Amino acid sequence: MNTWVGIEVTRQMRLEDGALASAGKLEVGGVNLLAHQIDIAKQITVPEQICVLTPQGDEAVLEMIAEHGLRELAPFDFIAMLSDRAKHGEEGSVVLLRQIAPLRDAKPVNQALELLAKHNVVISASKPPKGHRRHEPLPDQTEPDYRCLAFEVRRISEFSMQSMGGVGAEELLYIGWEEFAEYTRRQDEPEVAAILEQWK
Repeated sequence: MNTWVGIEVTRQMRLEDGALASAGKLEVGGVNLLAHQIDIAKQITVPEQICVLTPQGDEAVLEMIAEHGLRELAPFDFIAMLSDRAKHGEEGSVVLLRQIAPLRDAKPVNQALELLAKHNVVISASKPPKGHRRHEPLPDQTEPDYRCLAFEVRRISEFSMQSMGGVGAEELLYIGWEEFAEYTRRQDEPEVAAILEQWK
Protein backbone atom coordinates (compact mmCIF):
# COMPACT_ATOMS: atom_id res chain seq x y z
CA MET A 1 0.00 0.00 0.00
CA ASN A 2 1.13 3.56 -0.78
CA THR A 3 1.57 5.02 2.72
CA TRP A 4 2.71 8.44 3.92
CA VAL A 5 3.70 9.00 7.54
CA GLY A 6 3.78 12.34 9.32
CA ILE A 7 5.52 12.60 12.70
CA GLU A 8 4.29 15.60 14.64
CA VAL A 9 7.11 17.25 16.61
CA THR A 10 6.09 18.66 19.98
CA ARG A 11 5.44 22.39 20.17
CA GLN A 12 5.73 22.46 23.94
CA MET A 13 8.24 25.04 25.11
CA ARG A 14 10.71 23.55 27.60
CA LEU A 15 13.53 25.30 29.37
CA GLU A 16 16.87 23.72 30.20
CA ASP A 17 19.53 25.76 31.99
CA GLY A 18 17.57 28.93 31.26
CA ALA A 19 17.43 28.38 27.48
CA LEU A 20 14.81 26.86 25.19
CA ALA A 21 15.37 23.11 24.96
CA SER A 22 15.72 21.41 21.59
CA ALA A 23 12.62 19.45 20.57
CA GLY A 24 14.92 17.00 18.79
CA LYS A 25 16.70 16.20 22.06
CA LEU A 26 13.55 15.44 24.07
CA GLU A 27 14.33 12.28 26.04
CA VAL A 28 12.45 10.28 28.65
CA GLY A 29 14.22 7.51 30.53
CA GLY A 30 17.22 7.83 28.22
CA VAL A 31 15.07 7.30 25.09
CA ASN A 32 15.01 10.04 22.43
CA LEU A 33 11.31 10.25 21.59
CA LEU A 34 11.71 11.57 18.03
CA ALA A 35 14.34 8.96 17.12
CA HIS A 36 12.06 6.27 18.55
CA GLN A 37 9.09 7.42 16.45
CA ILE A 38 11.26 7.62 13.32
CA ASP A 39 12.15 3.95 13.86
CA ILE A 40 8.43 3.13 14.16
CA ALA A 41 7.67 5.09 10.96
CA LYS A 42 10.35 3.14 9.07
CA GLN A 43 8.50 -0.06 10.00
CA ILE A 44 5.45 1.36 8.17
CA THR A 45 6.80 2.96 4.97
CA VAL A 46 9.94 4.03 3.09
CA PRO A 47 12.02 6.99 4.38
CA GLU A 48 11.13 9.13 1.33
CA GLN A 49 7.49 9.08 2.44
CA ILE A 50 8.13 9.98 6.08
CA CYS A 51 7.66 13.67 6.90
CA VAL A 52 8.75 15.25 10.16
CA LEU A 53 6.16 17.92 10.88
CA THR A 54 7.56 21.01 12.54
CA PRO A 55 6.97 24.74 11.95
CA GLN A 56 10.71 25.32 12.36
CA GLY A 57 13.07 22.41 12.96
CA ASP A 58 15.94 22.94 15.38
CA GLU A 59 19.44 21.64 14.69
CA ALA A 60 18.88 18.25 16.36
CA VAL A 61 15.63 17.69 14.41
CA LEU A 62 17.27 18.62 11.10
CA GLU A 63 20.23 16.31 11.78
CA MET A 64 17.88 13.37 12.34
CA ILE A 65 15.92 14.18 9.17
CA ALA A 66 19.16 14.23 7.15
CA GLU A 67 20.52 11.09 8.80
CA HIS A 68 17.44 9.04 7.90
CA GLY A 69 16.69 10.63 4.51
CA LEU A 70 13.31 12.02 5.58
CA ARG A 71 11.41 15.18 4.63
CA GLU A 72 10.80 18.24 6.80
CA LEU A 73 7.44 19.98 6.36
CA ALA A 74 5.35 22.44 8.32
CA PRO A 75 2.06 20.76 9.35
CA PHE A 76 -0.01 22.93 6.97
CA ASP A 77 2.35 22.13 4.09
CA PHE A 78 1.91 18.41 4.80
CA ILE A 79 -1.87 18.80 4.59
CA ALA A 80 -1.54 20.88 1.40
CA MET A 81 0.69 18.23 -0.20
CA LEU A 82 -1.78 15.46 0.66
CA SER A 83 -4.71 17.56 -0.54
CA ASP A 84 -2.95 18.06 -3.88
CA ARG A 85 -2.24 14.34 -4.16
CA ALA A 86 -5.89 13.55 -3.35
CA LYS A 87 -7.02 16.06 -5.99
CA HIS A 88 -4.90 14.25 -8.58
CA GLY A 89 -6.44 10.89 -7.68
CA GLU A 90 -3.57 9.37 -5.71
CA GLU A 91 -4.72 6.43 -3.62
CA GLY A 92 -3.23 5.15 -0.41
CA SER A 93 -3.09 6.02 3.25
CA VAL A 94 -1.70 8.58 5.67
CA VAL A 95 -0.48 7.81 9.20
CA LEU A 96 -0.03 10.52 11.82
CA LEU A 97 2.34 9.74 14.68
CA ARG A 98 3.32 12.10 17.49
CA GLN A 99 6.71 12.58 19.12
CA ILE A 100 5.06 12.78 22.57
CA ALA A 101 3.11 9.52 22.09
CA PRO A 102 5.69 6.77 21.48
CA LEU A 103 4.44 3.39 20.29
CA ARG A 104 6.01 0.09 21.32
CA ASP A 105 5.96 -1.10 17.70
CA ALA A 106 4.09 -0.62 14.42
CA LYS A 107 1.71 -3.59 14.80
CA PRO A 108 -1.38 -1.56 15.82
CA VAL A 109 -0.75 0.93 13.00
CA ASN A 110 -0.62 -1.93 10.50
CA GLN A 111 -3.92 -3.22 11.92
CA ALA A 112 -5.40 0.26 11.45
CA LEU A 113 -4.17 0.36 7.85
CA GLU A 114 -6.02 -2.90 7.16
CA LEU A 115 -9.21 -1.34 8.58
CA LEU A 116 -9.04 1.39 5.92
CA ALA A 117 -10.55 -1.16 3.54
CA LYS A 118 -13.85 -0.54 5.36
CA HIS A 119 -13.34 2.82 7.11
CA ASN A 120 -12.05 6.20 5.93
CA VAL A 121 -10.49 7.18 9.27
CA VAL A 122 -9.13 5.03 12.12
CA ILE A 123 -8.03 6.58 15.42
CA SER A 124 -6.25 4.90 18.31
CA ALA A 125 -8.07 4.41 21.60
CA SER A 126 -7.20 2.66 24.84
CA LYS A 127 -8.92 1.91 28.14
CA PRO A 128 -6.70 2.78 31.11
CA PRO A 129 -6.56 0.69 34.27
CA LYS A 130 -9.26 1.42 36.83
CA GLY A 131 -8.33 4.28 39.09
CA HIS A 132 -6.31 6.06 36.37
CA ARG A 133 -7.27 9.72 35.88
CA ARG A 134 -8.17 8.98 32.24
CA HIS A 135 -10.81 6.48 33.39
CA GLU A 136 -13.12 9.29 34.52
CA PRO A 137 -15.41 11.16 32.10
CA LEU A 138 -14.83 14.88 31.58
CA PRO A 139 -17.17 17.13 33.61
CA ASP A 140 -19.63 17.69 30.74
CA GLN A 141 -19.62 14.06 29.50
CA THR A 142 -21.24 10.85 30.71
CA GLU A 143 -18.65 8.48 29.20
CA PRO A 144 -14.85 8.73 29.23
CA ASP A 145 -13.20 9.63 25.93
CA TYR A 146 -10.88 6.69 25.30
CA ARG A 147 -9.26 8.15 22.18
CA CYS A 148 -5.50 8.47 22.63
CA LEU A 149 -2.65 10.24 20.86
CA ALA A 150 -0.87 7.10 19.60
CA PHE A 151 -1.89 7.43 15.92
CA GLU A 152 -4.45 8.50 13.33
CA VAL A 153 -4.78 6.71 10.00
CA ARG A 154 -6.72 8.10 7.02
CA ARG A 155 -7.22 7.41 3.34
CA ILE A 156 -5.45 9.97 1.16
CA SER A 157 -8.87 10.77 -0.36
CA GLU A 158 -9.87 12.19 3.05
CA PHE A 159 -7.56 15.12 2.32
CA SER A 160 -9.57 16.28 -0.69
CA MET A 161 -11.24 19.65 -0.16
CA GLN A 162 -14.69 18.02 -0.29
CA SER A 163 -13.87 15.52 2.47
CA MET A 164 -12.15 18.08 4.68
CA GLY A 165 -15.28 20.20 4.82
CA GLY A 166 -17.34 17.63 6.70
CA VAL A 167 -16.86 15.47 9.75
CA GLY A 168 -16.61 11.81 8.82
CA ALA A 169 -17.23 8.81 11.03
CA GLU A 170 -14.11 7.71 12.86
CA GLU A 171 -13.46 4.07 13.66
CA LEU A 172 -11.69 3.55 16.97
CA LEU A 173 -9.03 0.86 17.19
CA TYR A 174 -8.49 -0.12 20.82
CA ILE A 175 -4.89 -0.90 21.72
CA GLY A 176 -3.35 -2.12 24.95
CA TRP A 177 -2.52 0.47 27.61
CA GLU A 178 1.07 -0.83 27.60
CA GLU A 179 1.46 -0.47 23.80
CA PHE A 180 1.98 3.30 23.86
CA ALA A 181 2.77 6.19 26.20
CA GLU A 182 1.68 9.83 26.35
CA TYR A 183 4.10 12.50 27.55
CA THR A 184 1.85 15.57 27.63
CA ARG A 185 2.94 17.00 31.02
CA ARG A 186 6.16 17.00 33.02
CA GLN A 187 4.32 14.95 35.65
CA ASP A 188 3.97 12.12 33.09
CA GLU A 189 7.73 11.52 32.96
CA PRO A 190 7.98 8.73 35.61
CA GLU A 191 5.05 6.79 34.10
CA VAL A 192 6.36 7.17 30.54
CA ALA A 193 9.90 6.22 31.59
CA ALA A 194 8.57 3.06 33.26
CA ILE A 195 6.63 2.08 30.12
CA LEU A 196 9.66 2.67 27.86
CA GLU A 197 11.81 0.58 30.20
CA GLN A 198 9.37 -2.34 29.86
CA TRP A 199 9.81 -2.27 26.07
CA LYS A 200 13.59 -2.79 26.18
